[in-house]
Amino acid sequence: MGWNACTYVIAGNGDLVIDGAIAIINKGETDMSYAIDIRNASSTKEVNVTINSGYIYSKEYNAIRLFATGSQPTFNLNINGGVIEGNRALMVHDGNDTNDGIYNITLNGGTLISSSSTDLIKKFQNNENVKLLNNGATVVTK
Repeated sequence: MGWNACTYVIAGNGDLVIDGAIAIINKGETDMSYAIDIRNASSTKEVNVTINSGYIYSKEYNAIRLFATGSQPTFNLNINGGVIEGNRALMVHDGNDTNDGIYNITLNGGTLISSSSTDLIKKFQNNENVKLLNNGATVVTK
């Protein structure tokens, strides 16, 4: 199976904070459409993503992707509020077998909805370095 074009609303290689009454919506109809796509190629720099509020939605795929494009990069995702919705709410993606990312995910609040899956997080390349702590978020899966 080939992949279609990758689409995203926000893409970056560094820290990101979402705060306020904002909607980030990807209505793309491909198998690689993300509302937020964050990449990290550095083994020495941690990338921090904080969602305090807002609505983050991807119609066809995963709402937020954390993509390890280098050797053992670290991602810290803190969700304190807002709504995150997609086929799966979250995706952690190691670029290949040697790019084992470290994913620290803390859910302090908000609502995460995986509309087409029983999984909250899609693990691409079977990543085992995912630490998930739910301190009070609402999680809805299929």
